[in-house]
Amino acid sequence: MGTSMTRKIKDFLREHPYFSDILNRLSDAVYICDTEGKLIFINTAAEKLDGYLLKDIYERPTQELYGLDETNSPMLKALKSEKPVIDSVFRYYINGKEIIQLCNAAPLHYEGKIIGAYTVQRDVTKIKDIIERNISLQQKLFDGQDKIGEKSMGLEENFSMLLGEDPKFQDCKRMALLAAQNDSSVMITAETGCGKEMFAKCIHNSSNRKDGPFLALNCAAIPENLLESLLFGTAKGAFTGAVEREGLFEQAQGGTLFLDEINSMPLASQSKLLRVLEEKTVQHLGSKERIKVDVRIISSSNVLPKEAIDKKLIRADLFYRLAVVNIIVPPLAQRQGDVFILANHFISVYNERFHKHIMGLDDEVLSFFLNFNWPGNVRQLKHCIESAMNFVTDEDYTIKKHHLPPYLLREEDEHFSGYRQKINRETISISETPLKQESTIHLPINLQDNQGENPEDTELHIFDSIRENEKERIIQALIECNGNVSKTAKSLGMGRQSLIYRLKKYNIK
Repeated sequence: MGTSMTRKIKDFLREHPYFSDILNRLSDAVYICDTEGKLIFINTAAEKLDGYLLKDIYERPTQELYGLDETNSPMLKALKSEKPVIDSVFRYYINGKEIIQLCNAAPLHYEGKIIGAYTVQRDVTKIKDIIERNISLQQKLFDGQDKIGEKSMGLEENFSMLLGEDPKFQDCKRMALLAAQNDSSVMITAETGCGKEMFAKCIHNSSNRKDGPFLALNCAAIPENLLESLLFGTAKGAFTGAVEREGLFEQAQGGTLFLDEINSMPLASQSKLLRVLEEKTVQHLGSKERIKVDVRIISSSNVLPKEAIDKKLIRADLFYRLAVVNIIVPPLAQRQGDVFILANHFISVYNERFHKHIMGLDDEVLSFFLNFNWPGNVRQLKHCIESAMNFVTDEDYTIKKHHLPPYLLREEDEHFSGYRQKINRETISISETPLKQESTIHLPINLQDNQGENPEDTELHIFDSIRENEKERIIQALIECNGNVSKTAKSLGMGRQSLIYRLKKYNIK
């Protein structure tokens, strides 16, 4: 039976020469064997990969040629099990060289009987080598930084850490780069997890203060009674147990002080901070002596300027003093096109740290990531990749959905992002002018007109209006740009991937 079944494959290839021609034009290697595991066909890509010619290996056993059997050859495994083998990574050695292949194999049937098997294989050996070289270069870079210190890093190295190609994000980088050339106060406005402190460090490391200290204080994490003593210092005897101690302003002399989440600082403390900024002197608690300070202030807020001032989270006069340059960093949900770039960067980082060889995201995971809301922004994406990298094995070449943290896949996570967060993200329009110091908030519906309605119904009504307005805006922009997706994305101030996502979301064709 084996001989007659083998003849079926031979007859088919002989009677359909164009089929062999098609296979020979593929960049992936193709192998076909009969029921006994003897090779009946290999295409040109396979010949180049292995150094064999079809005429030399014709009807020779796969095991004899490659030292493989059904336990480690996807094609022979598919032959024996009569089931497909999907996205299998396997290694073999030929002429002393390790070959790493990504394979998809399946049995061949004719009239209900198995007549052989085939495999389509993509050589990923070079990709592995590139990753390993990249890891090696990163290690040298990290080692070099350890020796010479981060302060000696150049301008490009600093800002190259801020990854993203979204136009609004690029505007933020340009603003930060320009701000680094001067000593003006900078306020970075962004949701939690967007990398506000990284922006601050890049500005400091690229400024003429780079040789001075960079000190950071999270205003939300410090109790009010400790905050002022930390900032301004204390005089001996100012309160029970108090000793003479410098505050952060003095410790940051000649450098930069980063005040994170300034909107969480008590208003009374904000008043004293404003006086320090205006007079450039600081006074220890319990002392009348004023000490001159030379410190650049970079602050951050996770609340938009207008909202922070209206809700009296930040004094208006302090805001104008701190936000001479106001950089509003878009959340990750507004720059989905950067998800791929950031994910690959974090994969590279954890490849080096965990000694893995993951080459990217599985297509299903990439699609999931592009549609996910990312309430925790870049920080959440980073921890998600780190979690997944703990569960990949040596046989994995991509991160798959079952590697992801369980919470990410639950429906509850969509609820976790909440209607309120969707309102914030989908109704806040960040000014297209980079140097604007306030963003404008647009609510499509006057909430005061809906006081008699159920709040949940009102929220749903708002979302319907938001989506309809956005859809109309996209359609109008497409018409004006003659259907050119790239031009339309640019005119709307969003990334190309973000626009493509919305075209699918709203079924715009």
